Amino acid sequence: MSKNIINNTTKDASIPEVKGVVGTPHLYKYMPVSVGALVNRATLNTTIRQYLKDRGFDHALWVPPKVARFPVGYQPPKAFKDSYYVGKDGRYYALIDGDHRRHMFKLAFPNATTMPVMVVDIDEESYYHKLFYEINFKNRKNANPDETFLHRYLSLEEDQIALARILEYCKVGVQGSPEDNGIVGYTKGPFVRVARFRTAIRITDENKDAIKNAIEDISKTWDIAPGSFVPGDLLGGFSLLLHYYPAIGTSAKLRDEWASFLETHKNYKMKVRSRGWKKAGGDVNNAQCESIALGLLKDFRSFRGGKITSKHKSKLLPKARLEKLLSDKENTSE
Repeated sequence: MSKNIINNTTKDASIPEVKGVVGTPHLYKYMPVSVGALVNRATLNTTIRQYLKDRGFDHALWVPPKVARFPVGYQPPKAFKDSYYVGKDGRYYALIDGDHRRHMFKLAFPNATTMPVMVVDIDEESYYHKLFYEINFKNRKNANPDETFLHRYLSLEEDQIALARILEYCKVGVQGSPEDNGIVGYTKGPFVRVARFRTAIRITDENKDAIKNAIEDISKTWDIAPGSFVPGDLLGGFSLLLHYYPAIGTSAKLRDEWASFLETHKNYKMKVRSRGWKKAGGDVNNAQCESIALGLLKDFRSFRGGKITSKHKSKLLPKARLEKLLSDKENTSE
């Protein structure tokens, strides 16, 4: 650590300017070891074991967890009211960072009822969730996209709220936490990974109906139960197919043929079918969803379900649309 700031070789080597100071300094105090977060990430045994494996609990390495303190007279929203800790001063508190470190402390000192924490004052619950995102993802980047999405949604970011509405429309949810109120979107259906769901939205030009129908088709074919995950590549492939070939939903004969086609795949493992379609579509490195869509199209075109003539089916499902998409993707990657 140098005594002074050393100019480096970046374009702007000037000493950084502090634009302002926000909030108040941390207050260090002891709080119950039971203090919890409003909605927490999964606390992993493997992570705690990794931290403790070399020489156990080391005070020199351990950083006190950070706890948010809300203003005098603050009344929390109903959804998370039972998750707050109410201090002797009558104010509401909630762990904002350091649940793994809290559990480390409990393991090292099993008889302790309190632990040292850093208390930071914040005004409202939405800012609490914004801080979670900025601490754990924006700055450290150690929270996964689903966890980050949950807290950005709870911090009332407009684009995340808009995405939640699409999830609700498509009857799927994103699980950002295994705890209560940890699901964004539809809470009674299957889950998706938010990054993969965003991909499906992007590659279908925000065709919500294509995505919704794709989720329904995949879930029915392989009996995906609520709380289980719809695979991202398969979701993208089905969504693309239904987006590029809307006749599958609008033509009665083609729709019946599609239903018969999906019925024949029920006894195949979903991973096996997905891998087969991806390979049949060229398995292009930067176009896995597109590859599945083309392989799926080829398979459906060759299927003979007796609901529509092969000539009419080929007319309604020209391969050129997806082949051009794959060709453009391959050229882009070169």
